[in-house]
Amino acid sequence: MFEWLGLCGDLHLSWLPNKPHPIGWMLKTTACAIVGVVIFMELAQRKQDMQFKKWHDQFGATTACTLRCTETWHNSGRITIADSWFGSVRTALALMSRGLFSILAIKGGHAGYPKQELIALAPNRFDRATMQKTFNLEQAGQQVQVTA
Repeated sequence: MFEWLGLCGDLHLSWLPNKPHPIGWMLKTTACAIVGVVIFMELAQRKQDMQFKKWHDQFGATTACTLRCTETWHNSGRITIADSWFGSVRTALALMSRGLFSILAIKGGHAGYPKQELIALAPNRFDRATMQKTFNLEQAGQQVQVTA
């Protein structure tokens, strides 16, 4: 987030009270982990402005933002790593259907997250378990099965 200094007119300002400069411009970015540079930035705007952006109608705000941030690399087989703001089952499946792998922090409350199945496999706090799950997607009007 960039601190707002009042120099650039009527852009949308974000208020995030836990940041060192709580009023500013929030950016969603993509960076290359190999060379360490930011290679894509999208300025966060008001909800009513963001709803007209690419993929918003199909996937909702968060997944659409992730797809726009990674669009240059669709069908490249690269790996996308993202924190819990970006992470959801829907986002992982959308990236996979566009030829990108992902490592996402997915909160347990997201739609499609197999919480009860994982609890059954690992009922105690420090238990470990792995599982494989098959999802049915609709892509370009066709049903596609994806195993994750």
